Amino acid sequence: MSLGLTLAAVEPASRGLAQDTVGTVLIVRVPKDTAVVARIRAELEANDFWVREVGPDTASARAPLPLLATNAGARAALRMQVARSAIELWVASEGGASGGGEIVRLPNDDRDDALLAVRATEAMRARGLRLPRRGDGGAATAAVSGDGRTPAPGGTPSTTTADPNATRSEAAEVERARKLAEAERQAEAQRQEAERLEAQRKAEAERQAEAERQAEREAEERAEAEREAEERAEAEAEAQRQTEREAEESENEQLARSDDGPSLLFVELGPAIAVSPGGATPSFAAFANFRLQPTASWSVSALGVLPFAGGAVESESNKANLRSFILGGMFDVHAAVSGVEISAGAGSAVLITRMRADFVAAPTLKKVPVDDRITGAILARAGVHFTVAPRIRLGARVLFGLAIPQLEVELAKKPAATWGRPFVLAAITLDFGLPAPTR
Repeated sequence: MSLGLTLAAVEPASRGLAQDTVGTVLIVRVPKDTAVVARIRAELEANDFWVREVGPDTASARAPLPLLATNAGARAALRMQVARSAIELWVASEGGASGGGEIVRLPNDDRDDALLAVRATEAMRARGLRLPRRGDGGAATAAVSGDGRTPAPGGTPSTTTADPNATRSEAAEVERARKLAEAERQAEAQRQEAERLEAQRKAEAERQAEAERQAEREAEERAEAEREAEERAEAEAEAQRQTEREAEESENEQLARSDDGPSLLFVELGPAIAVSPGGATPSFAAFANFRLQPTASWSVSALGVLPFAGGAVESESNKANLRSFILGGMFDVHAAVSGVEISAGAGSAVLITRMRADFVAAPTLKKVPVDDRITGAILARAGVHFTVAPRIRLGARVLFGLAIPQLEVELAKKPAATWGRPFVLAAITLDFGLPAPTR
């Protein structure tokens, strides 16, 4: 490619773009940019840019690049941002529009002055900056006429073909910068891809770990919920049992007492059976017990067995029947266990015994009465009672006795049987409590 150039020296900015300033680049200097600017200027001049510098001063450091470029008659302007390791760049558009700018920096904020200069040059190229050729020593390249002389100012310029070697050098530089930029883009793309894959791997590992932690938390929550459910069930069962016990105790207490106070006097009635070794058969009688119970722990009683059948006695052809009445007194102690009352006591009694003999062998004397006999007895007993209704209890008693003296039965003047050493009496009773204001 060849360019027709008007022979002109580098003139002040007041001459404007009419003087071959199409490739002029303005470098706005700032403090501490010497090393970077040297690299940038070398790169720009190697790529045939016309370079001008202004500053460093406060006005140029703060003024907008488009304004500075227009005042300097430059097509492009750049300013180093030392703290950010970046270059602020502005290039005018081909059509005379306002142009565009950007910030050029290296990936990962690297600091490489040479590479940064190359990237700034490529950025200006990408924004449409076309480069003129320069001659030796930095002066403008003159257009040569046919006789080899430089035309006078105002003369008609001619054109010449650009040096092929310079064109190839420029193309090599462009290709080198392109390959370098492409390598950087590929390296950046690979780095970003590696970072993306690493981030994805870490995210996946974190999701997996979080899922495991969530599973552990859910397992712990389920176990805790099961324990709490078991504890609640056990507490409810215990509360139910306690309620049942309280209800049972309340019911037993209600059955044990009436609304107008506990009982003081009790009447106990029921059938009984008596047994004594010595030859008499077991016999049945009616049992009655009248009990005065001032407190829940003790009582005194009067009892009677009416009549007490001592049993039948046989000897050879003769028979006899014993009939006794027992009247006695007892002292008992009492204890209540879960609504059941247990008692035990001791006392004494009087036995009034009547015997009637039947002599089969003497038909003229079929029945022979015997005089009544009055004897004594020592007694001991135990009992248990269950409440079945208010003031009514069902009970059972066993009474042990020792007759003093022992009763002896003779038939035809011969000993036939004995009774009372010892004797046992068992009774099933109903116990009726009579109301009293106090016990």
